[in-house]
Amino acid sequence: MHKGQGLPVNMIVLTALALLVLVVVGAFFISGFGQASGSVNIIEASQADCQALCQGLAASAFNYECCKATDTGCTAQTAFLNTPNAQKYWNTGGENLDCDGQYGACTVTLRNGNSCAIEGTAP
Repeated sequence: MHKGQGLPVNMIVLTALALLVLVVVGAFFISGFGQASGSVNIIEASQADCQALCQGLAASAFNYECCKATDTGCTAQTAFLNTPNAQKYWNTGGENLDCDGQYGACTVTLRNGNSCAIEGTAP
């Protein structure tokens, strides 16, 4: 055999390594990028939306002195539970979340120190 004939060992090793890298990269793409390809968990997203809504309601509750319009000395305009955001905590149709039905009541404190629990059906 002449010195210039055949494949050198270095070339065989490099080719084997290149094939191994291609197989690993191909497997990565075929498997769907691992955890990165997972879909958003709708339940966790809804729960986070409800928790954020409840925190916002807690901040706005200090502007009100009564929970329901049926409370003594309260009107529909001054009742916290009649506000659009408090109503949104119930599933009233359309884009609203069903927070109370899935994640429990949202309890807020009013200006006078009383508490309102947004639970059950809308007043």
